[in-house]
Amino acid sequence: MKNSVIRKIVGLLLLVAISTSVYGRRVVNGFNQDKVNYYVVGLGKVEVIQPFGLLYGKNVVIPSSVTHDGKTYEVVGIGDNAFNSQWVESIVIPPSVKYIGFAAFLHSELRSIHFPTNIDTVPHHCFYDCQYLTNVRLYDNVKHIGSSAFYYCVNLPWIDIPGNVDVVDTLAFAECTRLEHVYLHEGTRIVAKNAFFHCRSLAEIELPSTIEFIGQGAFAECEKLQKVKIHAQLPPMLNAGKKVERVFNKISKTAVLYVPKGSLQAYRSAPQWMDFTEIVEFEEEK
Repeated sequence: MKNSVIRKIVGLLLLVAISTSVYGRRVVNGFNQDKVNYYVVGLGKVEVIQPFGLLYGKNVVIPSSVTHDGKTYEVVGIGDNAFNSQWVESIVIPPSVKYIGFAAFLHSELRSIHFPTNIDTVPHHCFYDCQYLTNVRLYDNVKHIGSSAFYYCVNLPWIDIPGNVDVVDTLAFAECTRLEHVYLHEGTRIVAKNAFFHCRSLAEIELPSTIEFIGQGAFAECEKLQKVKIHAQLPPMLNAGKKVERVFNKISKTAVLYVPKGSLQAYRSAPQWMDFTEIVEFEEEK
């Protein structure tokens, strides 16, 4: 209950802060067309914004262009907090949209999202606390998953992270308590602090050979985590401060670490990796 209240307060503060700073100029440069609010961001270009005093419906279709007062504008973005705390359950985003703002869908009721193929960053807090979200599709264009991007998406069962994603940022999937399957592909280098913290349904994780660094608490309190398989010959650096901040703190006591053939001794000697009671070599498939 306490955590839920804190999350709601965070959402409201983010919304108030941004709304207050831009409200005045949006009254002048904004307009509503077909129940969608827009703000002019440049010559012939608009972004979708938070509907002041209104609520978006359950199903939103964003057009690639919109005509208002005889002028036609290209829809190029979704602004900060645009759908924060909205009832929207589904959304269609056209290829004309080139960016999505901070906390754009925070606290919304989205069920599914196919992230646009021409946007390379999932912004910070973008889908924070989307508790109804069950299906997320990320494509190869995505290079960075921002901090708290999917924090507390408690009904998300799986996530496939493309290999072009260089960094999975801080708290990106933390508290996704029903997350059972995470697919990390070759190419990802960094899993940041608390990225998968308290994903208590996660039973196994496979880490690519490209992993170089895992932040403190990245898989901490994943209490069902039984299998960790890593393809890196040299043990990646695991960051930690206090014991409670260890990367794999409070995972299953019977968890097994699987490492590439020929690297057993390296992992048995490496800080934190050596804490696994059972380390088993495997041979890479050719």
